[in-house]
Amino acid sequence: PAIITTDRSGTAGDANGATFLWKEEGGSNYGYDIGGAISGFEPIQMNDVTYGYKHPDALTLSNGNSIVVYERFTVLSTTTRTITVARRDRESGAITTANILTVGVFNNALYPCICELPNGDLLIAYWVAKNTDECQLGVLRSTDKGANWTEITSAALTSSISTKGSSPFGFTPKRLRMCANEEHVLIVAELLYNDSSAGTADRMGQFASSNMGASFSTVGITGGSGASAAFSRYRADCLVDKNGFF
Repeated sequence: PAIITTDRSGTAGDANGATFLWKEEGGSNYGYDIGGAISGFEPIQMNDVTYGYKHPDALTLSNGNSIVVYERFTVLSTTTRTITVARRDRESGAITTANILTVGVFNNALYPCICELPNGDLLIAYWVAKNTDECQLGVLRSTDKGANWTEITSAALTSSISTKGSSPFGFTPKRLRMCANEEHVLIVAELLYNDSSAGTADRMGQFASSNMGASFSTVGITGGSGASAAFSRYRADCLVDKNGFF
């Protein structure tokens, strides 16, 4: 199969199931497996009355190890959030957790995402509030498979994203996903258009880098602003196929 993905499945009212979807190369329709209970996975539970955890993104590295990035926040104070990385060693099964960066938040969320560059370096991108009317992308880099991280920039976008809640309306930034091929990196983002009178409000933003994540330009925002969009665009994801296409 050229493309394979997972989807939530199960009977009505039951979220404890999953199914696989796939599309053959050159095909136009997805096939699917019958949904079933999730099994054969090692759950990692975090039961903590002090901290909350949200918006994870996960990756299996080229060396076989697994890494998850998510945001951690103090339950009684959500004015700041911490980007946290958990690494699982393939051979030993040992899990190492490290808090990487604590920043002020926009809309109480950073939505961190992670990808591996062809040279083995790792990137984490996340939203950063620049002021009350603008947001930016921050980028972290690791050159040792996630053991240590360096902040590349807190303003990776060549042009900030407007977050204005009045005319001319901006966007509320939501979930991010990222993938890379050679020196090119693509980020897709869910953006909520702030004009509630404009009908369907979910948009999809695309941001591209040609310098391995040092900076990003806005490719476009699907659905745009100022008019009602015909469809919602949300929960976007991206990948690089065997031909190197995004």
